[in-house]
Amino acid sequence: MTNTNVVLLTVDCLRYDRCGFNGYCSDTTPTLDRLAGNSSVFDRAYAPGPWTAESFPGILAGLHAPGVAYWDRPPYKAIPHGAPTIAIRLGDEGYTTVATVTNPQLAADRNFDRGFDRFTNLKREQGGDDSEEDGIGADTFEALAGAVGDRFSDNELLARLRGRSGLSNPYAALFALRRLSMVRNAREEWPTDRGEAVIGRFVVELADVADEQPFFAWTHLMDLHAPIHPALVNRDGTGVGSLDVGRYLLADTVRASDGQPTRYSRLYDEALRYVDARIERVVDVLRSAGVWDNTVLIVTSDHGETMGERGVNGHRNHYPYDELLHVPLLVRTPDDSRFEAGNGDRISAPFSLSWLHELIAEIADIDPMGLSARSPSGTHLDDPVDDRLAVADSLTSFGHTVVVRDRRYKLIEHFDGWVPDDRSRRYDLMRHFGVHTTDFGREVFDPLNVAYRLPTDPCERFPRPASDAPTEHHERAAEIHTEVDDLPRIDGRADAATEETLRDLGYV
Repeated sequence: MTNTNVVLLTVDCLRYDRCGFNGYCSDTTPTLDRLAGNSSVFDRAYAPGPWTAESFPGILAGLHAPGVAYWDRPPYKAIPHGAPTIAIRLGDEGYTTVATVTNPQLAADRNFDRGFDRFTNLKREQGGDDSEEDGIGADTFEALAGAVGDRFSDNELLARLRGRSGLSNPYAALFALRRLSMVRNAREEWPTDRGEAVIGRFVVELADVADEQPFFAWTHLMDLHAPIHPALVNRDGTGVGSLDVGRYLLADTVRASDGQPTRYSRLYDEALRYVDARIERVVDVLRSAGVWDNTVLIVTSDHGETMGERGVNGHRNHYPYDELLHVPLLVRTPDDSRFEAGNGDRISAPFSLSWLHELIAEIADIDPMGLSARSPSGTHLDDPVDDRLAVADSLTSFGHTVVVRDRRYKLIEHFDGWVPDDRSRRYDLMRHFGVHTTDFGREVFDPLNVAYRLPTDPCERFPRPASDAPTEHHERAAEIHTEVDDLPRIDGRADAATEETLRDLGYV
């Protein structure tokens, strides 16, 4: 039996190019930069999907659309009952398995707890706690925000906000009013828990399992996900004053309107520094527990975050570009003797996070886990040269977007595209696809049926006909293609508190 522990640390919305060890000029990730000197860094790691619910079935269970289920509604993907996962396979190898998360998407009733001996979702544990509002005049703000909600659905408000970028849009004030109501209550409640609460609970688990080696421990941080907590407006994270609240609302409203997010970009960097400090605490606890020298640390993201590219901010379900799909992946192994002068190892081969089970098995020196998604060679640390095709996909009632890539070509194909006649459903389509008007037809899918030649167009600015992509890319896309009606449904529906939390995070 192996004695190698595995810690998986995932950060929601973490962009590849915002990490110092990947060349970012600002000092956002000092802890990770130091670790990178004795780690394998994957330069072409890709998420299985463009947002959390599409990505984690691939990360934890090696699943793409043909193998996933959904809960309540098709965008809320789930791991099917009975499906093998990394945690189950490691448990079979004698590992103690624990997880601490806060994203409401990663819930036990969607089977993201499969295989974990102890699984904690802090937000779902709270059960929608209705804390008392603290501010002077809170009732007034709540009444006004409620009136906005009664007049406009979330999708409609965002659609009208994005229909004309900039603060001159009258709907910007309505959106800011809603956000102000959230900010006033931030001390008592927020859509997710801040990193210090998540890591505080996680390191308690690490201390407990240090005596139960080997262990597999997973945590997921939400501090980069909009809405970023207002306390992170200040570099020290101590809180906000009235001026800071104004800057925060301005930055977040411009972001939500799909305007140029210059101010929000700075806020994102501050939040990333905060996340990096939380990662340092995990490393310190592993060291003090005496398990650092036989522990693998994997740091990655479920998807990135758009920052004004293609006129879009945030992350959308059918957005197939690398602002979302290209993610950082750092793998620190106990044996760092192969790294010369602390320079680490840069791996250029494409890597799908749906192959994470192969990477863990390779590092921990255990038998292959046999999950659904597999690479041609099953090996990843020695920069393999094989005919690997990395896949990402997203499936809703509006169709199935599939991305297939190798080193040279990236193919995007959209199957079963459907344009609704009903205006409210068009608002929903706008949210998923990142378009800015309800006046569209089937041409909305044209950008989702193209190819890119990556060596000469790494930023995906010059689309080529889909037919330019190699035949094997099209064949792989056809294999992945699934109709939404074919997905099995897991029983259950979101309660009112969970629905509100998902709405505040932009999932509804």
